[in-house]
Amino acid sequence: MAWMTVNEVFHDEITRLNSNLMPPGFRGDAQTIRIMQEGLVKWIDTLGEMSSIAQGLNKTITSADKLQMSPTHTLYLLKDANDDDGAGSVIGMLKVGHKKLFLYDRSAHVLETEPLCVLDFFVLGQRQRHGHGKRLFDHMLQDPSALARILSNGAVGAGAVPAPTDNQVNNREGELYDLLNGQILPGDASDQGVSVKQLAIDGPSENMCKFLRKNYGVEELVRQSNNFAVAPEFFQQDSDEIRDTGRSTPALVQGAVGRHSAMKPKSSIGMVIHGSEQNMSAYGAAGKW
Repeated sequence: MAWMTVNEVFHDEITRLNSNLMPPGFRGDAQTIRIMQEGLVKWIDTLGEMSSIAQGLNKTITSADKLQMSPTHTLYLLKDANDDDGAGSVIGMLKVGHKKLFLYDRSAHVLETEPLCVLDFFVLGQRQRHGHGKRLFDHMLQDPSALARILSNGAVGAGAVPAPTDNQVNNREGELYDLLNGQILPGDASDQGVSVKQLAIDGPSENMCKFLRKNYGVEELVRQSNNFAVAPEFFQQDSDEIRDTGRSTPALVQGAVGRHSAMKPKSSIGMVIHGSEQNMSAYGAAGKW
């Protein structure tokens, strides 16, 4: 049996995947599911490899195997339904997940928490600067599962709280769907879902800082020694729980400068929309899977 097309596998423009590699709404017998997942693995692995190449990393951050081994991670895939003569193509991805972090504010207070983290973000070079990256990010912010994971994880600053299980997320997600009458409401994502200022960003580059400033009003980021960065407002969510350690104050990253990024190891997010036309030229047909 031939490979399934993108449009046969993904019903929506943006599809949320977790460790079971089952697109929402997909139906079929065991053989059909096997064929679907073989194609899905190929698409995820190819995007992950392209993302790492564009960032200059020596290892792949996103793959189907890694997603299957990470039950607290979520991968969003963006498709162009009209591409490849109507068969559709996958043109971008966004991976988020919870990580246990020790974060320091500008006064050297430490916060032990397990926030939702942006781990990988990639759009094909030829599809950049068309709003695809923002559409992916907005979808994640408005996704009830993202908010459910934050709510199930407890208050920021409450200490080392384990990441929520899928059952906890599903329960909270159901409550949120009831609250929203089964819809993700239009408008500013931060008003109705997760705020960007609640997220931890893995190794934000100058382009990522510009993206956050332009689209979400995040003027600066507090960079951490663990290569993550958060908005200053992150610490205001639960300031009473922040404990003083007396350690040195972390660097403050200005959105338009990005020189701090050059002094850090290679990041696992790199640019918000990685690479350039030159970087992607060798993969001109990669979007037509």
